[in-house]
Amino acid sequence: AGELACVIQSPTSAVFDRIDAMGAVAELSVPSATEVLRRASRELPSPLNLLAAIDLVECNDISALPLVEEGARTSPVLIISDKGYRMEQHWGRALAGIKDPAAIPALARMLAVDDSEIRQGAVEGLRNTDSEAALEPLSQALYDSNVWVRWDAVMSLATITHQKEWYPFWDQFKDNEQLYLDHWKAWAIQR
Repeated sequence: AGELACVIQSPTSAVFDRIDAMGAVAELSVPSATEVLRRASRELPSPLNLLAAIDLVECNDISALPLVEEGARTSPVLIISDKGYRMEQHWGRALAGIKDPAAIPALARMLAVDDSEIRQGAVEGLRNTDSEAALEPLSQALYDSNVWVRWDAVMSLATITHQKEWYPFWDQFKDNEQLYLDHWKAWAIQR
């Protein structure tokens, strides 16, 4: 992690070498690796700091969640270009890695962004918190305009409330969507 940090922090390192080093650090399961990414999210210039924030959030470290939330509100995709290379990273990918209930308010706010993949990632993050505090925003996601977000909301509610009989596979949901939505909407009102 220390050697990779040198590559990440060095202003003379090529952009994509720094990106590769951040990816390698994100794969390490040691506290020093997390600190390397935290430092990168605070100190590197944009868009490298944003990529470090994505890596942190994807690993359930929400210290940089405000950067991810702001990025998600601005554009659905983080684009990095340098010397003929281009990389696109969708913000929604990171949100699905969240498990920390402290992220619920930010995830709930991200249910209002225009991009359906971000909303879907937010729903998956809410489910992964396994917290009753996630039930209200998940209930609101039942009204989403995107069928995948609605399906994820139904599965998330069934998971958190342990109502496995109301956890549909995609084909079941697709064939009986209104049945599942009606059940969960009624459940939310009665709660």
